Amino acid sequence: MDAAKRKKLIKTSMEILTSYLSILLIFILFLYVFISFTKDSYSKWIPMYSFIHFLLLYILIYPNMKKTAQKEKKYENETHVYFIKGFVYGIAGFSPIIFISLVYVFYVLAFGYLRPLEVAFKTLIGPLYWIARLFKLTIVGYAISLIAVPIVAGIGYGFGYYGIDVLKIFGKKQPEQTKPFKKSPWNPSVKQEQKKKKK
Repeated sequence: MDAAKRKKLIKTSMEILTSYLSILLIFILFLYVFISFTKDSYSKWIPMYSFIHFLLLYILIYPNMKKTAQKEKKYENETHVYFIKGFVYGIAGFSPIIFISLVYVFYVLAFGYLRPLEVAFKTLIGPLYWIARLFKLTIVGYAISLIAVPIVAGIGYGFGYYGIDVLKIFGKKQPEQTKPFKKSPWNPSVKQEQKKKKK
């Protein structure tokens, strides 16, 4: 990989990581407010809170990766473009979070369960926590949650690569332009208007 491609990989990957950290910061800042509102029902509603932040994350990453694919395809001779490149960007960008998560898993396996570390880990994957809960907090659930960001990046890049427009897929049509009504020259009102103009 030459310097230009390496620079592009780092830049795009950092954009994905920055997007995640930005949403994670919002997740943490409003977490106390959320807990104060839900109180004893906190555990019940936390997946919904997590899902809302995941949607915000999707809104940040998906269009950005779609634009990246469209730009790179214009300069296909200069950049190595392939439809799953978004997954590569996603994995590279999210690798610090994946690495920290793996360290946590190995620590638990080696030294056992520790409550403060569990809270820290669940907070770290806050916007993705709803996926783990969907799979009843199993290892499979956590694994899927950790690849969710690369998947979103991959979908966005893939749609941009193939020029897929979601709005067109779901049949959003442009409103038909109606031609202006033209009065017949034999219409008496037309003759009256012509007389007024002559005056």
